[in-house]
Amino acid sequence: MCGRYTLAHSMEEIIEAFKVAQLLLPLEPRYNIAPSQMVPIIFMAQDGDEDARPGERIIRAARWGFIPEWVKDTKKFPPMINARGETVAEKNSYRHAFRRRRCIIPADGFYEWQGQGKERIPYRIELKGAPLFAFAGLYEDWTSPDGSMMRTNVIITVETNRLLSQFHDRMPAILHRGEEDTWLNVNHQNLADAQSLLRPYPNEEMHFFRVSKRVNGTSFNDADLSRRLAEGEAEYVAPPKEKAALLAVVDVVHRAQQREVDALFLCGMDDRADVFREARAAVAEAGVEEAQPDARVETHALAHEAHVGADFLAQVRHLVHERDLGGEQGV
Repeated sequence: MCGRYTLAHSMEEIIEAFKVAQLLLPLEPRYNIAPSQMVPIIFMAQDGDEDARPGERIIRAARWGFIPEWVKDTKKFPPMINARGETVAEKNSYRHAFRRRRCIIPADGFYEWQGQGKERIPYRIELKGAPLFAFAGLYEDWTSPDGSMMRTNVIITVETNRLLSQFHDRMPAILHRGEEDTWLNVNHQNLADAQSLLRPYPNEEMHFFRVSKRVNGTSFNDADLSRRLAEGEAEYVAPPKEKAALLAVVDVVHRAQQREVDALFLCGMDDRADVFREARAAVAEAGVEEAQPDARVETHALAHEAHVGADFLAQVRHLVHERDLGGEQGV
C-alpha cells in the first residue's frame, strides 16, 4: 500500500520531468505527505478545464482520499487513499475515473514500516539515484451536499515486488518514464493498454533504508525525515504525555500549516494571522508557562519552513520564549 510519501524536488524539476505545460500551484518541498492533505496531481486537460488547452499536461491540487462522484454521505463512504489496480477498471467506485480521469502523482520517495504498534520501524523507499517518479492515480470532482466542489485523488496499488515484500503485500503502482503518455491519454479508449501499466516496479531499480521515527508523526515535515538513520544513531523519543501544553502549540502550528497549504492551493488566501490568534488562545488555555518541554523536540516540531512562512514561525517562536517554553537552549 502507500500511506505516506515525499515530494522535495523543485518546481522547475517537476515541470521538466513531467512535461507540464502549466503550473499554477505554489509547490514547496514536502517530506511527510499524508492522507487527507492537499497534494499536486498531473493530468491531461480536457474540454471545460479552466485556463488550459485540451491535451496539455497541467498540475492541479486534490485532496488525497478519493470520493466517487455519486457519494452523498462521506460518513457512510469514507475517502479511499489506495485502489487495487487489478479491479480498478470494473469496480463501481473507480471505473468512471479509470476511463476519464486518470492522473499521475509526482513523488521522489515513500515510507513503509516494519513491526507492530510502538515498535514499528519506518523505512524510506526510493528509486536508485533518487529521481522523481510518478504514481499512477485517479481523480474525481466530488460535490458535497452543500454544493461545494472538492477534487480528490487515489493512488493505485499492485502486488508488491520481492524487495518490498518484507513490508507489505501491496506497493504503489509506479510508472516507467515514457509510460505517462499512455496512462494520461484518456482519449485513447483501449483501457487494456492503460491497465497493463499497473505492475510491480523492478526490484533492481529500487532501494530502501532506515529513517527516524519522527516520520510517524504527520506534524513533522523537514528534510531530516528522509535522511538515512546512521548505525548507532540515537532514535527519536516522543515527548511524555505530561508535556501536553507544548503539544497543544505544536498541534495548532501543524493545523496552521495544513490550512495555509490548503488555502494557497484552493484560493490563494493567507490566513496566518487568524491561526496565530488561535495559537495564543491555545497557549493561554493550556497554561504553557508551567511547562518545561525538551527544546530539541520543540525545535523539530516548529521547524516547518516548507509550509509555514518565516514570519509566522518567528511569531510562534517569540510566543514560545514569552511563555518560557524554550528552556536553556532556546528554540
